[in-house]
Amino acid sequence: PLVPEALIINIGDMLEQMSNGEYRATSHRVVVPADEDVSSDRMSIPTFLHPFSSTYLSPKYATADAFLTERLIELGVLTPEQVAEKKRQAVAAEI
Repeated sequence: PLVPEALIINIGDMLEQMSNGEYRATSHRVVVPADEDVSSDRMSIPTFLHPFSSTYLSPKYATADAFLTERLIELGVLTPEQVAEKKRQAVAAEI
């Protein structure tokens, strides 16, 4: 329901991992309920905060980068081949 002057904060997947499920990630979608006045204005300012890539996340994900990489592959933003190439380039840069 619409609550005037309300602020909604969605917990993301990384915070769910870091808190070992104490804070549950929410679905990221907006649906206008059938009984809501569609002529009223809504403001949405999405902001995404991520820890440093090397930050320990959870027993399942050693780093925030490992988690983010998996999610980007799931979403189709990256392919496993692109990830492998990125790792090869990083190793080459260290030499």
